[in-house]
Amino acid sequence: MEAKFAIVTAATAREIYAYLPDNYVLMAWNPLGDDGLKTEYLIGGVDNAGWTLDEYVVPRFASGSIPARQIEATEAIEFFHATRR
Repeated sequence: MEAKFAIVTAATAREIYAYLPDNYVLMAWNPLGDDGLKTEYLIGGVDNAGWTLDEYVVPRFASGSIPARQIEATEAIEFFHATRR
């Protein structure tokens, strides 16, 4: 089972949790700017049956007009470490 990751924007953490199946989690966030109005979120997990990142999770976010894009594991690691500085 390979872990998969995505960056989600234009949403709140609460909205992200509402769209995620149980096999994906919110891992980290990166506020962009001092006003806190725009934040990038890192989600990650493993595909399970039909609950896949590319065929379920990303399209589900799109159905709510929430941008999400799949990223490689190396980019996810960089994002995670950048939020810990």
